[in-house]
Amino acid sequence: MAVTDVLVVTDSDAVMSLVTFTVGSYWGVLIRRASTCEVAAEKIAERAPQAVVVDADMAQACGMMQTMNTRNIPVIVINDNAAGEGSALRIPPPFRPERLRAALEGITAAI
Repeated sequence: MAVTDVLVVTDSDAVMSLVTFTVGSYWGVLIRRASTCEVAAEKIAERAPQAVVVDADMAQACGMMQTMNTRNIPVIVINDNAAGEGSALRIPPPFRPERLRAALEGITAAI
């Protein structure tokens, strides 16, 4: 089974465009966007995504790791230099599309 539903949590149009181009056009994945912590929580409550891609600033602001860990939803934190927290997969800057694709392929292999 492939990842077909990804929630992207970012307030950056540039990050959203990069993720959409990298993932959506390559795999035809449904990409849902949340530009605030509140919208992310609502979208997760409506329908849990198979994976969450979140930029580092939003991950910290939303407390995203705790929520995702309790729901067993894989989280990929992009543009993050921090040491690992929780079970999130972290992709350091600079953003490289192949890193995100590889991370999602790893999630796909696990489901």
